[in-house]
Amino acid sequence: MRKTFLVFIIVLLVGFYFWYVRGVEIRFWERSEVSSFWTERAKLPVALSEVAAVSLAKAIYLVGGIDGFGRTSGALWRYDEELNRWEELAALPKPVHHAAVAAYRGELYVFGGLQGWTAVPTKRTWKYDPTRNSWAELEVMPLARGAAGAAVVGDYIYLIGGLEFSGPTGELARFDPKFNQWETLTAMPTARDHLAVVASGSRIVAIGGRKGSPARNVDTVEVYDTVSGSWSAVRSMPRARGGIAAVNSEGLLYVFGGEEPTRTFADVDVYRPEHDQWLGAAPMLTGRHGLGAAVLGERIYTIAGGKRPGFSVSSVNEAFVP
Repeated sequence: MRKTFLVFIIVLLVGFYFWYVRGVEIRFWERSEVSSFWTERAKLPVALSEVAAVSLAKAIYLVGGIDGFGRTSGALWRYDEELNRWEELAALPKPVHHAAVAAYRGELYVFGGLQGWTAVPTKRTWKYDPTRNSWAELEVMPLARGAAGAAVVGDYIYLIGGLEFSGPTGELARFDPKFNQWETLTAMPTARDHLAVVASGSRIVAIGGRKGSPARNVDTVEVYDTVSGSWSAVRSMPRARGGIAAVNSEGLLYVFGGEEPTRTFADVDVYRPEHDQWLGAAPMLTGRHGLGAAVLGERIYTIAGGKRPGFSVSSVNEAFVP
């Protein structure tokens, strides 16, 4: 009797792990792979969450994250759209999750991030050279932080917000890749982490996020003008969300996913900067938080991320045609 009970408990725990952490769903019907504007593409070879993704040289690069056993990943993956295939490249020397990434002049930059279960912020900066498949460490950031956002405007990379040792921050730091130098600028008015940061012309839009907890999501949207060096508030998001991803496609800013304590979001919101207007779009096939998003040609890809709130992972790769 005790043995039967023990087996039952083990089966229950294993089932819970695959259902909640890995997001495995048992279906008694077939789900179409096409939902108006969305299609499923080749899955990431490993299930991850809290990743960072960016498009570079007609491919998508995805770095870092947390795997299904709670381990911090340093893996770097490259997605080839034409072949619909993933390739693993040279790993980041120091694994991180919740990193910020940017692509500049054919190279990949990785900023900060969090380390391990205790989510210790780091101030390390890395550069990846695709032609050599190699990493180089750069000047450290002014402030150790993760769950920040990065955007490129002109010849600078701007790093905004995030989670530091004492909690959410609004710090804005500008990195000069040419001279390998950092400069601290006027801080974002609303300190927050797990936000999305997207360039729009000479301005940078900081969208949503949270103040340390999914129970404290914000709908705040603030814009930094890189010419005047000033911040301004614009129309709030339709729904407060953190753990999101966003991209700029043809001048429109697309915001994907997110979480709150009891659920994840499949929502897709679209911001039109010139009209200060929010629109809706077809939701993702799979709601997720901690996902990566990147643009390749006419498609926007949303990759990995947790299907459940908190610690969960997936290998989902979905493409959206606006």
